[in-house]
Amino acid sequence: MKRAFVKLVVITLACLVSLPAGGVALADTGSKTVKIGVILPLTGPQAPIGREVLRGIQVAADMVNDMGGIWNKTKITLVTGDAANSESARTETERLITVEGVKLLIGVYSSSLAFIVHPIADKYNVVFWETNAIADRLRQMGHKNTYFFGPMASGWGSQAADCVVELIAPKLNKDPKDLRIAVVYQGTEWGKSLSHDGFIKRAKDLGLNVVIDAPYDPNTMDFSSLVLKIKKTNPDIVHTQNYLDDGYRLFRDARKNGLNPKVWIADGCPWAYVDEAFQKFGDDMNYVLDLNQVAGGNIWNLSPTTQSQYREFLDRYAKKYNVKSVMASSDVAVGFTSAIALFEYVLPAAGSLDPAKIAEVVNDLSLPSTATARPGGIKFAPHSDPVQAGQNIRAGVVARQIFNKQYYTVWPKESAEIEAIFPIPPFGKRAFDDKNLKMLSQ
Repeated sequence: MKRAFVKLVVITLACLVSLPAGGVALADTGSKTVKIGVILPLTGPQAPIGREVLRGIQVAADMVNDMGGIWNKTKITLVTGDAANSESARTETERLITVEGVKLLIGVYSSSLAFIVHPIADKYNVVFWETNAIADRLRQMGHKNTYFFGPMASGWGSQAADCVVELIAPKLNKDPKDLRIAVVYQGTEWGKSLSHDGFIKRAKDLGLNVVIDAPYDPNTMDFSSLVLKIKKTNPDIVHTQNYLDDGYRLFRDARKNGLNPKVWIADGCPWAYVDEAFQKFGDDMNYVLDLNQVAGGNIWNLSPTTQSQYREFLDRYAKKYNVKSVMASSDVAVGFTSAIALFEYVLPAAGSLDPAKIAEVVNDLSLPSTATARPGGIKFAPHSDPVQAGQNIRAGVVARQIFNKQYYTVWPKESAEIEAIFPIPPFGKRAFDDKNLKMLSQ
């Protein structure tokens, strides 16, 4: 298996020498800084996600600054705002723009919050570089300076259905059309976009049998009645889409009530925090299939420079935040990969935070899958596109199976590092010996 360790090289293009809008000169050193606003949920129920995304963005800024910065040694300074809820998202975005004077924002991760903050940035002609916020409708709101680095919800869900046909059905030795699939998801716009408009629509196109379509209120405390309803359908596959707390409660009640499908697909946040999930559920976390938008163990598919860059990120993250796990959470990697693409590929070439100059660079950007640790490559749809305006149309997902607190990429085939193992044992019998992993040579 190729695990190249190559010294980090970050190519910074020579651009404008003059200080761009938002820049501040430091009198004692002669160096300059540029403010970048970061708006994320840093307190409240989504705080664990927001804090991890911020950590990824901060590590990206540190790496670029340590390599000399951008624009003739201009250093990046992050100014944060807390989008703890709808109201604070609104007021903090306004504050970052009107008081702090930022000309570019990174955030906000959550689709529900994005519906609030994107229009504010658009009102002030401020560029918004979206790390996640996958709900499809966000791309159809006419915001000319908003760019979406991650996949659209419907595309994500559609790829999950493809994974059923290409990976899961052959492993179960079944015709895909004979599989019984339960789809369980938040009844939010995020959930409906991915699971209903994405997964279920694609599943029907592929002739798959969805035996239950089960949206739920994310504030549900006890999922037992829903779990028992799902159990009656005798599903081969349970496909879930959750945030942290609701996802943990659903999995808890599935275990308590003996919901034991042959495959558990997770399109959501809980399984991005593998250490915390194992603390809660122990060996019962083994065999879960995590559909996600961040590279797992398959970074040998990246260019030597991007491999080295990603390893540098993992090392810095672990040291800066005293994290013991060798794998970063998926959300910190979402923050890092989004930010490093902006800092490395876009801003140096744009030469300033001028929306028109950034648009010119972004519209010309075309990079292969080897250039980013997010699955897929980098190519943005024009803002004239009525369906996917400002969308990175090459963004995709990978399937990673979890064993003993580690992610192993199993799909798509060209990225797989182990053979997937299905069917999964029932709850209580999922202890796993790593000697049983079948590694694939790369």
